[in-house]
Order: sequence, then C-alpha cells, then structure tokens
Amino acid sequence: MTTRILINHVKRATCAVYGVSNGDLEARDRHQRFVEPRQMAMAVAKQLTEQPWAQIGRAFGRNDNTVIYASRVINERVLVSAKDYETYFEIARLARAYAAGDDPSPKFSRSADLGFVPDEQIRALHVEETPPWIIAQRLNVPVTEVARVIEKAV
Repeated sequence: MTTRILINHVKRATCAVYGVSNGDLEARDRHQRFVEPRQMAMAVAKQLTEQPWAQIGRAFGRNDNTVIYASRVINERVLVSAKDYETYFEIARLARAYAAGDDPSPKFSRSADLGFVPDEQIRALHVEETPPWIIAQRLNVPVTEVARVIEKAV
C-alpha cells in the first residue's frame, strides 16, 4: 500500500527546509526569500501528488500557469545546481515521511536514504561514462554520494 502524499505534506516539508511559514508560501510577496521556496514546493507537489496544476495553484494562492512555470524553472535548476538538487530531494524525503506519519527533522546529509542504492548501481552507470548528476537523478541519491562512490572506485 502506497501512502498518499498531500500538498500540505509538501508545504510543511518546504517550510521546515527553508525556515519560512505556510503563510509565506501563500503570500502575494514576490521577494526572492519567498519565491524560491514557493516555486520549489510547487514543483515537488506536482511530482509527488496526483493533483492537477490548478489544484496545486489554489493551494498556494496562485493559478495553474504559475505552477507550470515554477515546475519548469525548478526542474531546470535541479539539473545544474547541487544545492537546488539537494533541497528538492530533501523536501521530497520529508514530505514522504510526513505522509507516512513520521516527524523527522530536516537534514541535508540524507545518510538514512542512501542505503537503498548499492554502490554497484552507481559504478555500473559510471562505467558507461554517464555524468554524476545524471546518475544521481536516475538513482534518486545526492550527487555527493555518487562522487564518493566514483572516487572510491578510482
């Protein structure tokens, strides 16, 4: 049985990671301190929930076009920025935990999540000369973990 992740789980996780309030995510304020967490939350919500664009937009006091734009921006940023990549997956990890009834603290080490991907999977993809950030994305692990395994193999 799969635990259903709600938009509120993603919002709660985003607030925990960024140190903003739920009201900040829903506010009309366009200051970067609020825009980045809001966009990140919208993108993660679209990925983890089964909600349509418009429903996610309403949860943030926005429309569907804003969610589409936010998702596009964040999906591009996680491909080029390790910081954004780590943040995206930390929010996703926390949202899944909140949906399961757990109450973890935000942390970017993610050491508890890394046990699911054996080093051999990382090495196999690296042999194909796949860039580390793509390996991390495919296996849903931090880029730092991929770098650790590759460095150890050399």
